[in-house]
Amino acid sequence: MYALNINAQVSLMLEDKEVMKGEVFTVDVSVSGFEKIVGMQFSMAWEEAFLRPIGVENFGLDGLNSDKFGIFEEQVSIQWSDPSATFAGVSLADSTVIFSMQFRALEQADSAMIHITDSPALIEFFNSDDIILEVQTDSSFVKIIDDSMTSTTTIQQDTPLQLHHNSPNPFTENTIIQIDAAHSQETDLRIFDQTGIEIQTLNLRLNRGANFIELNSSLFPESGIYYYQLLTDYYAKTKKLVVVR
Repeated sequence: MYALNINAQVSLMLEDKEVMKGEVFTVDVSVSGFEKIVGMQFSMAWEEAFLRPIGVENFGLDGLNSDKFGIFEEQVSIQWSDPSATFAGVSLADSTVIFSMQFRALEQADSAMIHITDSPALIEFFNSDDIILEVQTDSSFVKIIDDSMTSTTTIQQDTPLQLHHNSPNPFTENTIIQIDAAHSQETDLRIFDQTGIEIQTLNLRLNRGANFIELNSSLFPESGIYYYQLLTDYYAKTKKLVVVR
């Protein structure tokens, strides 16, 4: 049983950015008050009309890697626990960057916000003294400048992949997902439950043109809402499906 200690506090901080429309950029997520932490979970959300998630990098916390993230179109969930056998907890210097979130700027905006949230994963940090800590959260404000002369915008308009909605949806036994590819390639289709936990990774060999991927309901542990995602160095898209048994 964990007890709340209002005198102990962890801070999650996000940096502000000024970027060009079409630019791929990173936002650092740093911590303060990170003392003897044995577990944490939280979520981040952003304005999907202006920002598209690409991935995560620059991990500064032992045991934290891309497998601990569930990335959707407008939010991500993060879950981590102390990887050591002693569970003595991990301490980090104030302002340590624990990871960086990578985005693509889609449209001009004076202030596109990225913020810490408690959905789908609640904000919880707990330490080796069995204490749930109070968490102070921050937001990032991204200014996106539109410059039609930039070559980055032109490059990003040519999308080598296109993920479509599955059909039928909802489904009971089988459903089909269409993926259009500009050229033959290999990629992964990742499937997550509502909490952002990855339940399946399917390695796909895509041919040029339309590809039709059949999913059987046996891939899913129970009825409910799930998400499927294509995430590459140049493309990120997530769709929702519903399994009914």
